[in-house]
Amino acid sequence: MLHKNDQEDFGIIVILWKQVTVKEDGKVPLEPFLTAAKEVLRVVDAFGSGFRIVKNDIAGNIKKLYRANHSIQAETLQELVIAEDSPDGLATIALLWLKRAFQFIASFLRRLVVTNKSLEQCVTEAYYCTLRPCHSVVIQKVFWAGVKLAPSRERFYRKLHPDQGIAKSKIEEFLIELHDPLCSIVQFFLQRELENECLGDEVYEKVDSKEWLKVPCEDENF
Repeated sequence: MLHKNDQEDFGIIVILWKQVTVKEDGKVPLEPFLTAAKEVLRVVDAFGSGFRIVKNDIAGNIKKLYRANHSIQAETLQELVIAEDSPDGLATIALLWLKRAFQFIASFLRRLVVTNKSLEQCVTEAYYCTLRPCHSVVIQKVFWAGVKLAPSRERFYRKLHPDQGIAKSKIEEFLIELHDPLCSIVQFFLQRELENECLGDEVYEKVDSKEWLKVPCEDENF
């Protein structure tokens, strides 16, 4: 049972991601993952219209995964991709891009909570090490145009929760809960050679999620 406050603020994301329990074999339960994934759109909304391209991508790929699983009825994301058995299949491509979007969001939010950098710089650094290598020049231009609309750190936090301290702590909780499912999906794509490399930062290593959150980001190129 969700309390009213949990339904109205960022807290519901943490609650739902706590229910995404990675199995012993590393597989990620499909239904809990997609339910939690839809709530991540709250984070994207807090950025404003500049993240519309990311929001549409996430929402569209969640719908594609539901559609792909309609006939297969897989219990985990990995089982769905394996059953589809095609590198160009609907589920495979949808999960690939959903994974990439979450890599970007995780990288961005991590920088936000462990550094004092501006929100725009956190977004820029995260984009360079996640989505940028996967985007065409046209899409990159659209993204950079959106970055110019970035709100301040304070305004971003307030959109997630009226209390900035609570907003930051909820983001940290979310990142901790997201860590294991995201790492499992990243490793799955690498092991099946569905992606040659996973560009990004420390989020993709299977380390203790709380320890990972404490390690400061160092970006020599920025």
